[in-house]
Amino acid sequence: MKYLACIISLLVFLSTLIVLSHAQHSEWIIYNEKMAGIPNDDILCLHTDNLGITWVGTSGGLAIFNGRTWSVYNSYNSELPEDHVTSLATDRYGNPWIGTMGGGLAILRGVSWTVYNTSNSGLSSNDVESLTISESGIAWIGTYGKGLVRYDGLTWTVYNSYNSGLPSDWITCLTIDCSENLWIGTSSGLARFDGTTWTLYNTSNSGLPANYIESLTFDSSGNAWIGTWGKGLALFNGTSWNVYNTANSGIQHNTIYCVAKDDSGAIWMGTWGGGLVKFDDDTWTNYNTKNSGLPNDFVLTLAVDKAGNIWSGTWGRGLVEFDGSNWWLYSTSTRLPSDNIWALAPTPSGEIWIGTRAGLARFYGKNWTAYNEANSGLPDDFIYSLASDDSCAVWIGTQDGGLAKFDGMNWNVYNRGNSELPHNNVKALAIDGSGDIWIGTWGGGLAKFDGQSWDVYTRGSFSLPTNYIRAVATDESGQVWVGTSYGLALFNGSYWTTYFTSNSPLPSDEVLSLVTDRSGDIWIGTSEGVATYDGKTWRVYKEANSSTALINVYSLAVDSTGNIWIGTQGGVAKFNGTDWVVFKKSNSELPNNYVYALAIGDSGKVFIGTPGGLAMYREGGVLSVEGFNTAQPAQCGLSQNYPNPFNIQTDIRYQIFDGGFPLHTTLKIYNILGQEVRTLVDETQMPGQYNVFWDGLDNNGIQMSSGPYFYRLRSHSFSETKGMILLK
Repeated sequence: MKYLACIISLLVFLSTLIVLSHAQHSEWIIYNEKMAGIPNDDILCLHTDNLGITWVGTSGGLAIFNGRTWSVYNSYNSELPEDHVTSLATDRYGNPWIGTMGGGLAILRGVSWTVYNTSNSGLSSNDVESLTISESGIAWIGTYGKGLVRYDGLTWTVYNSYNSGLPSDWITCLTIDCSENLWIGTSSGLARFDGTTWTLYNTSNSGLPANYIESLTFDSSGNAWIGTWGKGLALFNGTSWNVYNTANSGIQHNTIYCVAKDDSGAIWMGTWGGGLVKFDDDTWTNYNTKNSGLPNDFVLTLAVDKAGNIWSGTWGRGLVEFDGSNWWLYSTSTRLPSDNIWALAPTPSGEIWIGTRAGLARFYGKNWTAYNEANSGLPDDFIYSLASDDSCAVWIGTQDGGLAKFDGMNWNVYNRGNSELPHNNVKALAIDGSGDIWIGTWGGGLAKFDGQSWDVYTRGSFSLPTNYIRAVATDESGQVWVGTSYGLALFNGSYWTTYFTSNSPLPSDEVLSLVTDRSGDIWIGTSEGVATYDGKTWRVYKEANSSTALINVYSLAVDSTGNIWIGTQGGVAKFNGTDWVVFKKSNSELPNNYVYALAIGDSGKVFIGTPGGLAMYREGGVLSVEGFNTAQPAQCGLSQNYPNPFNIQTDIRYQIFDGGFPLHTTLKIYNILGQEVRTLVDETQMPGQYNVFWDGLDNNGIQMSSGPYFYRLRSHSFSETKGMILLK
């Protein structure tokens, strides 16, 4: 029955899935923070091709989803010229065209890349905001501030506000109607170009409610649907105009960032703060974070796939797919929340739970689910310890939030305020044969909880050597072993026995890990070696008799064949009772030599938790998974702000790095004359990634006027400047 309960619990969990593909070396798989899926939660553009493939442009690279697996391209693993992907289209041969912010235009033909920029082509700007390709193969490229470019495969032609009827050089969106006319949305109105003649629509000569055009699409009747900044949605049938806004329709926000038509003829709108809107036969339906699975009400891009599913890209919360009934979220939070892994726990159903410094993850087969304080009942994102009981519930020990239990549906939290837990810092967990959970705390001693009542054991009342506990294990006879910062203790239910270097062969009084093997012997990991004890005889292993330096043995595990796995600060060792095999970063795919956690999965898998991510070892084969490294930023960098141009506020992201040391960092805004108008950052910061917002105000709180501005990042010897446009 307990396995049936595990299966039921497992089915409850299968909600948000990321499918992973790509094999590593023959026996190793690395899982870490940048796993396959979307590379960034800022979804800037979407495109679905005729084969049903979904292309996702983000501020961190390009992702491709074929319905089963994800592939990710960025400037590090491919010839993509820039990770900030702003526009997508596919040509008549199915090749994707990728517009970037700062890197120009890229085309992927199979496995070959072609990159066009201002240096090697007639492209007028490397900032590509929009793309569309006609049925005859003509590519139209809209740029930020440098007009419109036509490319027929041989010749480049540039149209701007000086040599054509284009109303502005800031091109926001492009689409082609059924008559092969090109429609161009700009910051100063809407234009139509039939190859010879330009027709301009603006607030002065038409029913257009605003000149800043955000989005365009055509329905099956040839009507144009036009999303504007701040003034709602316009419908133009070639003769007359209708305008829909928050005052006269179901639209919840008047900034319409994106518009799309589904196969039934319904019009879908993504808004800036008002969620997703569907308009079908005079009926308005709103989807937002309160009434649907939409993760964010800021929807930047939309696409409809061959199956009729609606794909919505949000600002900062990832990508969501909607089939009319169900929502599927794809985001960076649906995988490992941090590479810094402190705890691992397998369940009888084959799941692995991973405790990190930034939350909890559940891995089953190829699927991930992430939990943190923001999206669950987890009381603290820093997780020290994990244990799984026979019902497949997971018990979670945290740094400051106490103890949590999650059964797949419900969260229960135990802390000093609502229970007899002696301390909220829970370093160690173990479950005995009766189902009681033993809780080792850092400073509060040991506690036992049977689901109803608590027993607490401390140094003052019992023979516990200290209240600072790092490891707990139970053996087949029901005895409890307790590893502390000063010695080892054994509790048989009535009496305590303590072991120190002074009264036993224990190699160090600092006990870091414990496990019992298949014979019932206890293995003790210490700061200066490993010991095993069968109740009568001690055996100690150090460098002299183990072929490896067993310093700081943070973790221990026993696999199904009886091998002992030993995680140290110098890698992981496998010991079969006679021979030692040592895996390090230098001779294997181990991402980091500090091994803080070990767990044995099904089919002989060994999961290894390090500060550099999660590794899996299995002799004789691997699962199929793709991974990318997530070390600290290798260099400083400044990203293009988004949105740009902007009206209310814009987001500026940057990263700093200099060997791991804190750096004095400034980020300042300048006007076109080079005068400083706003200081956003002026402080010492640790290496990492940051983002700040500029609301268009100067240092005195005065609203700045429309026009171009520059922002400059300085950090130690690094300096980089980028431009942006404020439109009021």
